[in-house]
Amino acid sequence: MVRVISVHHFANQDIHKCEEPLAVTTAPPDRLLLAQAQHAVEVRGLAEGGDVLFTFPTVDEVRQMVYCCNGDYIAALERKQNRQGTISNYVRIYCKWDVVNNPPDSTFLQQPMRARIAGQVTPSSAQISSGGLEMIELPLKRDPNAVACCQVTGNLIVVLDRTLVLYYFKVRAHDISRQKFIDFEESPVSLEMCFTPMKVEMCEDIVACMSKQYLHVFKVGQLEKEKNVQNTSIKNEKDNGTKKETDSEINWDSLLEAEFNKNLAKGRDAFEDNWVEKLHNNSFPLTIHLPGITTQQGHCSTNTSTNDGTPYRNMPFKVAPLEMTINVKCSSPSEGPSEETSVTNLLQLQLYSPEAGDSNMGVLVGPEEFRCLVVKPMYLRQAKPLQNQKSNKKISTNHPMRSPYYKNLGSVVCFVATQQEGFLYHFPMIASREPLKLQQAACVSVYPFTAPVLHIALESYLLHALTEMGLETYTLKSSHQLIRENESLDSAIYRKADDPVCLVGLRPFLGVEHLLLSDSYLSLLACSEGSSISSQDSHSTNWTLYSLKVPSALTLYNDIMTVASQHRWSSPATYCHLLTEAHTILQIAAHTVSWLSKQHHSVGIITPNMKNDEATQLEDTLRESCALLGDYYINCDCEEDWTLAAHYYKMTGFSPINIIERVKNLEIPKETDIEWKKENQLKALMKYLKTSLLFMHHDSDSSFNPSIQDFTNTLLDLFEKYSPSEVSTLVLHSALLREYATDRVLNVMKKQLSVRPVPKSSDALALVLLCIQKGSPEQANAVLSSFEPNQLSAILFENSVLLFETTTPVKSTSKHDSVYSSRRNDQLTTFSELSVVLMDSKPRVLAGVLSELVASQKMSLQEVLQVFLEYLPSRIGISGSSASLVLQVFLENYFGHYFELYPDCDFKSVYDLPVIEALKILVRSYLSDLQCYNLASKKNTSDKSCTPETPEVKESADKSPVLFESCRFVFLQKMPPFAPNLSEKLLAHQRGENTNPKIQPSEEDKGHKNESLVKLQCLLCSGKLPKECVVEVYQFVQTHPQLHGNLSLQVLCVSTKEATNVLLNFCPQTLLQFAKDRYTVDSEYKHLLSLLHKKISALSDELLKPYYMRVMNEILTYLAQTYPLESLCQMLPAGTESQYASFIHMGQQVTHANHIRSLIMITGRQLLGTLKL
Repeated sequence: MVRVISVHHFANQDIHKCEEPLAVTTAPPDRLLLAQAQHAVEVRGLAEGGDVLFTFPTVDEVRQMVYCCNGDYIAALERKQNRQGTISNYVRIYCKWDVVNNPPDSTFLQQPMRARIAGQVTPSSAQISSGGLEMIELPLKRDPNAVACCQVTGNLIVVLDRTLVLYYFKVRAHDISRQKFIDFEESPVSLEMCFTPMKVEMCEDIVACMSKQYLHVFKVGQLEKEKNVQNTSIKNEKDNGTKKETDSEINWDSLLEAEFNKNLAKGRDAFEDNWVEKLHNNSFPLTIHLPGITTQQGHCSTNTSTNDGTPYRNMPFKVAPLEMTINVKCSSPSEGPSEETSVTNLLQLQLYSPEAGDSNMGVLVGPEEFRCLVVKPMYLRQAKPLQNQKSNKKISTNHPMRSPYYKNLGSVVCFVATQQEGFLYHFPMIASREPLKLQQAACVSVYPFTAPVLHIALESYLLHALTEMGLETYTLKSSHQLIRENESLDSAIYRKADDPVCLVGLRPFLGVEHLLLSDSYLSLLACSEGSSISSQDSHSTNWTLYSLKVPSALTLYNDIMTVASQHRWSSPATYCHLLTEAHTILQIAAHTVSWLSKQHHSVGIITPNMKNDEATQLEDTLRESCALLGDYYINCDCEEDWTLAAHYYKMTGFSPINIIERVKNLEIPKETDIEWKKENQLKALMKYLKTSLLFMHHDSDSSFNPSIQDFTNTLLDLFEKYSPSEVSTLVLHSALLREYATDRVLNVMKKQLSVRPVPKSSDALALVLLCIQKGSPEQANAVLSSFEPNQLSAILFENSVLLFETTTPVKSTSKHDSVYSSRRNDQLTTFSELSVVLMDSKPRVLAGVLSELVASQKMSLQEVLQVFLEYLPSRIGISGSSASLVLQVFLENYFGHYFELYPDCDFKSVYDLPVIEALKILVRSYLSDLQCYNLASKKNTSDKSCTPETPEVKESADKSPVLFESCRFVFLQKMPPFAPNLSEKLLAHQRGENTNPKIQPSEEDKGHKNESLVKLQCLLCSGKLPKECVVEVYQFVQTHPQLHGNLSLQVLCVSTKEATNVLLNFCPQTLLQFAKDRYTVDSEYKHLLSLLHKKISALSDELLKPYYMRVMNEILTYLAQTYPLESLCQMLPAGTESQYASFIHMGQQVTHANHIRSLIMITGRQLLGTLKL
């Protein structure tokens, strides 16, 4: 069905006389090229009323002509007849064709034409810089039938009977002058069709071929050898003509039998069989066409159903006939296996032939034929989003048939027409990484023309069809399809896709032979003496050129809305249809682009930029169309339509205040119940308010005007009446309500909580915010204490924006700005009052939420650190200590997750700058805790002044895991403060006190005071810290000798040899365990024994010497029991064998015992082998 509404009007029309053209084409900006019989091409300016601008020569008579934007060249198929009457065809490319340096009274190019052969002749530097007309001839082996080009890549495709030959557009540089020139390189791969194409179209890597009976659209790709997909409709051939054997054939009888038997025995696991390995992953899901069912269904194929859901039951063609194949031939022996060419079939159509006795011809009378083929790409201004993020496939950037703008290719439209019908197919290129989706091309709509069609021209949103009776203009349904597939444009617009196409223009023209579309004009060439094509020898001058200026998108929108407004109340369905079409036109104009050739004959293409006033007007009109669609759907009675109303109101970008006022002022027909209609409007308005205010992940107050006090009351009136349970969620998203309507919001929430048995988390968090707003942090803490930690973490993560606030600083003084640059637009992000309250009452919960934000990539580590670095300098005392604790726990959580993802990182790894700074901050926080403990110990006071202990901290401190706890060395537990300090023992002996005091670590040392020391020790033991962090710890320890745990930190920061010397003098009781933990070679033990022997020999104190002797005996006993006797003798200091003979004897006994044990084990095994048990 077609809806006829006359809304399309051309701005003006120019009429000119011209000679009969042999071939025609258009070129930007709005120029018409007419090939004449005098071996010349006439260039007319359509913007100048169709006057002749200039003429340039050709070598022979032009039979077909196409213009390419990339390279600014014209490709012509020329014909030449020799003296013997033999006709030969050539393909020639004309570059710099629009350079006019003639006398003012001449429009013909006078300079000589420079000719060369593509890929074989390099032009001289003088020829490149002269700027004259240049002809490049393609070296073809056979006569060509047709030629086509891609406007964006510049590639050419030439039809040689049934063979398609690709020529890649190349930009080369001269060897000497390095000046650039264009050239064409023949592809080593050619494609052989099963029919002779009479028309071919190419767009990027998509090729469409058409004859009178066949249409074949396919995609040319390159695959790696191991990923080569064998297509059953493709035959890969070598130069010798032999077919490439494949292992993709399936025995369907055995498959069905195996499936039936195994499904009975094993269930669905039967599908995991060897036959699956024969198919590529992209082959699933499988679709099996059974001949009997296919015959009965006839034309009711899913690929040939229209977009309105009603199958078009009289399709004149078969879909995907088996005889339509493509042979891929490699013409170059240098073609390697890594660049094998693959072909993916996108659309295959074959017209039914009455001579063949097809039974599916239906009501068709007489033979049918394909007449027109148009392929149009739709490029988006922004790159298309990736639909399959999990896929490891990447779009090839080296594909010779793809341009750098391939990522912007939203869709490709293919329109094919028979005698009186047109079929529009849509290929969604957004799913180009998923070949299955790309092959599911659907017939978007069918266009029944009023007369036999001659030519087709496609705009981005309109279709122009030239018939024998005149010019017909239709709306283009592929625009709807493109927008529906792009969520960034308008994914909800076409849930109601049952609207038919519209015939928006019908104008009579007679004798028209050609229809061409340029940027701003539609050109028609008509012959008043009948068709001249049948008489090619006579060149008539009675030809008329009609130049029609096409309306702009804004003009067309206004024309459609003028007609639509007349049906606003009389026919709401018609109004909605026209409004949707007008809105689609604006969307396509705003989000798609066309291409222009660069000026001054430079190679490449550019996107034409809109003028500022034009872009602003288009944007404003698009917003207004969204508002009108919202107005329409909000007046509907269906809740689904209310959702659409909310969607379009959000697209307007208007503030909620403006939307509420707009809905209040909507016109309502007098014949309807006004009160009932107003009630429905308010319910529908609540859909919008919930969508725009409750489900936004950022503060929506930017849409409000805080100076309007009445708005808060209006908003609360609506929510209190229609959705009181959502008031708490609204409070979480609107600081405006918390600030200007605190008391009223509290009253509404109290009423709601009184009728609700169990309050929601959002209710409790909203109460916390309101208590903070009223200046009652104690009440806020009381409410927070009612939360379970997991429950509080979840609600804070969902509303993480509440944890921060943005301010505008006067002047930045932070020294960290060179490292962190999270300030955007001179705005500073810091912690909100809610975060301050959480730091005092729930610090670990806040730290956990911050780490989850970084782990989920909602915030970066750099941003969180910047917030802390801006907040901490302004806080002193308890509040500053709370923030430091949160920062410390946050970093511990972050690095716990970080080193799970990157377990192989160590001090040799190259960390990112924020990670290094975070590790430094974490180390400094531990050192700060240790220093704070020392200060508190000197004052003989509690440590609470430095590190406040809240009940929540005490309760969860032991539960939190320590980072790299498993890496901590055992010997550290035998060092102060976890074991008696030998230095204190020596001082007691010198004072004449008890020489053997039992110094035990205090209960305070055993508590959480040592927690920071243990965490820092674990970090140092892990080997993950960068070298600069270790150096910083060592320098701090050296300058603070009384630091809690000073000796253990010093040992961890130095080398093994230095650490041995330190322990020998201050903590010899740990030497044995230290050696077990740190030593890796025998020479280290030898060095230790030598130091101990010298130390014992030098000691004269009768009390200390036995202590060191005991340490020496423990180490020698361990070595005698663990190491071989030979190694033990090598470790002993020279000349001490007699002194330590007892340990050598012990080593001999151990060696003898080990030998006896091995003999017993061997004898036992032999005995077991002889017994017959």
